[in-house]
Amino acid sequence: MGSLCSQVSNGIKGSNATDYAGLKLDCTGVPVILFPFFAQSAEEPNIFCRALLERNLPVMDRAAAVLSEEIRFAPAEHKTAWSFGGIRADGCYHQHGPQIQFGNYGGEFLANIAYWSNILKETHWELSPEQWRIMRHLTFNGFQWVLWRGRMDLLACGRQLGRNAAETKGERTLNAFAQLRNADPGDRAPYDARSAATAEKAIP
Repeated sequence: MGSLCSQVSNGIKGSNATDYAGLKLDCTGVPVILFPFFAQSAEEPNIFCRALLERNLPVMDRAAAVLSEEIRFAPAEHKTAWSFGGIRADGCYHQHGPQIQFGNYGGEFLANIAYWSNILKETHWELSPEQWRIMRHLTFNGFQWVLWRGRMDLLACGRQLGRNAAETKGERTLNAFAQLRNADPGDRAPYDARSAATAEKAIP
């Protein structure tokens, strides 16, 4: 747990919170750490981090389970249901029904999975082999193919097509690839090939 505490401490130092000792305080005066989230509940990362500070392992177990439960293939039926969104069998990421969402919802999902996979690495909360299989599928059968020369294809960006959207969304995706490479216990060659292709301004 010491290593995990160090990572959380680094996260605190790098946060945007400006309250006491770099911490944002909730209404009860208890520190709340503002980390990115990808869980169904936006509170789970805060619950996990608060439990970490309190050394409350049962609560950490429950929060970590919720944090990682979205790493699964979404069901194929009921296209208008909220549960239809998520990782698809073809490598896409959908939200709001059958709508491809690489640039916003999917991009946030990928970036935050990459972040938390490093936080939880080499703990008993780390991603399972099956979860890593799904994340590699999303990464290399999905996100990889909507990037060109480090930019995200505008047709894959979804909403929020602001100035330099292709560049910023592409950069976020490549940063997520680098973080996933660091946390992934499997073969790093696919990540390296993607990085090399980007550096050479080529398509793999």
